[in-house]
Amino acid sequence: MVDCSASADCARRNYFFSNIIDAAKRKNLAERLSFINSSINRLIAYKKDNALYGSLDQWAKPSEILDRRAGDCEDFAILKMAALLSSGIPAKSMALVILQDRKKGFFHAVLAVNTPASVFILDNLSKKVAKDSELPDYQPLYSVSADRAWIHGAKAGTALLAEVKGGLAGISPGEGI
Repeated sequence: MVDCSASADCARRNYFFSNIIDAAKRKNLAERLSFINSSINRLIAYKKDNALYGSLDQWAKPSEILDRRAGDCEDFAILKMAALLSSGIPAKSMALVILQDRKKGFFHAVLAVNTPASVFILDNLSKKVAKDSELPDYQPLYSVSADRAWIHGAKAGTALLAEVKGGLAGISPGEGI
């Protein structure tokens, strides 16, 4: 994130990103989350890491995402985090969440924004910002924020959170199984 927000390098280098941040600053929190989510979803194209970087999983810097105008699900979340930071949302309120969509059977990454009212999910698969409670098929596995990381647990007696034949080593978020 330092690559983008501390020096405002991304806004200087990318006209569209700069306009998104400027417009977002004039909106209230709910409007800002929705605007950033939909704007970043339109700004970059979805492409697998293998096609962009030649590797199964690559977490790109915001400037790299903007330079390529493409990325996979965690790249969308990273760029949304950079945009929200630049528009005044504190880093401690946000976390990149790696999850399993239990209904669709694939792994995915989203941005979670924690507010006093709820935890909101910004997702490249949706135009709408949703509350985490509205996404029962999304099972969080681990989260990473600016100052911490954590593994999510399960209640005793429930099924395993993530189960893939052959193990998890050969998959990455957004790539499916």
